[in-house]
Amino acid sequence: MRRLPRRQKHQGHGHPSHHEHATDDEAPPAKPAASPSTWSRLVAWFHEKTRHRFRPDRPFIPRFLKIALAALVVGAAIVGIVGQVEASRRVATAEVKILSVDLPAEVHPTISAQKLIRYSFQAGGREFVGKALRAWSLESVNAAHVCYDPQDPSNNLLVKSSVTCG
Repeated sequence: MRRLPRRQKHQGHGHPSHHEHATDDEAPPAKPAASPSTWSRLVAWFHEKTRHRFRPDRPFIPRFLKIALAALVVGAAIVGIVGQVEASRRVATAEVKILSVDLPAEVHPTISAQKLIRYSFQAGGREFVGKALRAWSLESVNAAHVCYDPQDPSNNLLVKSSVTCG
């Protein structure tokens, strides 16, 4: 409903509605005021619910960020434990035969460039072939050996000559 100026009367009823007043002397009906105790309780409730969010003495970190960080830490711990278990199974060692060393086409051959190394080794009378991506010098590649799990030689890792298996 559109508000009319104060001195005009509403055309349809002949009496002023609660939004319109016939004269300037009449005051609009007053809204009931909230008691101070209600307002005080509302402010106290708001401060209690939000006190942990807006404290200037400690940094604000959103809840989703805390959850994501906790998940990342737990995931890293699990990956670390699984990696340790996998590494502890690779107790056997074998000499490797380097089949090829490839550089990605867009990389200039430098000592620190990633190289795709294809290798083979003998375990349990069988030959196993593997691949590894390493940023090693060619001297380190040629001196490398393999650590593998004697129960499953396909679980192997190409390592530098200075690394002890197990």
